[in-house]
Amino acid sequence: MRKGRAGGSGRGRGRGRERRRAGVRVRDGGGDRAGRAGAGGAGGAGDVLLAPRHLLVRQGQGQRGEGARGQQERGRQLAGPAGGAGAPGGGREGVPQHGLPRAEARFHHPILSPLESSFQLEVDVLAHLLKAQAQISEWKFLPSLVNLHSAHTKLQTWGQIFEKQRETKKHLFGGQSQKAVQPPHLFLWLMKLKNILLAKFSFYFHEALSRQTTASEMKTLTAKTNPDYFGKISSFIRKYDAVNVSLIFDNRGSESFQGHGYHHPHSYREAPKGVDQYPAVVSLPSDRPVMHWPNVIMIMTDRTSDLNSLEKVVHFYDDKVQSTYFLTRPEPHFTIVVIFESKKSERDSHFISFLNEISHSLKNSKAFASLKPGSKG
Repeated sequence: MRKGRAGGSGRGRGRGRERRRAGVRVRDGGGDRAGRAGAGGAGGAGDVLLAPRHLLVRQGQGQRGEGARGQQERGRQLAGPAGGAGAPGGGREGVPQHGLPRAEARFHHPILSPLESSFQLEVDVLAHLLKAQAQISEWKFLPSLVNLHSAHTKLQTWGQIFEKQRETKKHLFGGQSQKAVQPPHLFLWLMKLKNILLAKFSFYFHEALSRQTTASEMKTLTAKTNPDYFGKISSFIRKYDAVNVSLIFDNRGSESFQGHGYHHPHSYREAPKGVDQYPAVVSLPSDRPVMHWPNVIMIMTDRTSDLNSLEKVVHFYDDKVQSTYFLTRPEPHFTIVVIFESKKSERDSHFISFLNEISHSLKNSKAFASLKPGSKG
């Protein structure tokens, strides 16, 4: 009899070690203890340590009697946005379109299903946004649009879950009230990054997007973005009487460049040459001033090292044409140029601060700087 009990105790300890290796910490290694923890609510019983605070689904917040099956059902609410079909033209259903491996293999216990779903959703949204940022910076219209749309769809589904959840607060002298659950900081940061990228996308691809609607409606739509680059630049031109503000794309070495909008991936177009290697993908208030373009390209060539620092504002005055040029480079392939048909001082703080503001905003540095400990962003 003693040997039998010793054997059973050894098997119990073995099962406990297996659970610890699987990533679930069990208080005494017993099989039915874990079951009781699930039935009593993970947060209430305290026998199983599960999701960290920042994740969408926190297990067992006073919901007793739910158990592993109930928690799996709750996990399926998130499985749609996290593991559903990806962007149009993507791979098979259930495989994320950002190319990262899925997380199922890392979550061995069925009680971890909600944690796996919420973790996969977070990874999917972040991957879509980071890919969109890289593709916008390479001026790739369709891929960046698809990734922005995928991130938006998953964030929208994620946000709807908070609207349905209610938090009950008991008052000191009796009675209780309910209010909506506050979204976690991660969700709010991802929404912030998505909105920043949407504003940048609307600015970089303004020409292609404006072909799909009227000028007045396009102005209304871009005014809703934050920041509204189109509105800021238009106001600057009116206030300081600038002839032109352009965003120039240096497409040298870019085999995929074919111009504004969507192009079939197998369509052929001869590579641009000469001044066409420096198109103005955005030009306000009208088309790029052709007479000034040789000067602009010359400045970009002669002051390459200054512009490549991504911090400096380059000033140049041409007394032959009585025109002043201010240039800055927010990222490697793009240059912003402001043209005045009069002499302007290189120390004019209004022009320098305007270009620095636009340039820093396009770099998305604020969103990532806000992740630093102690940041107020």
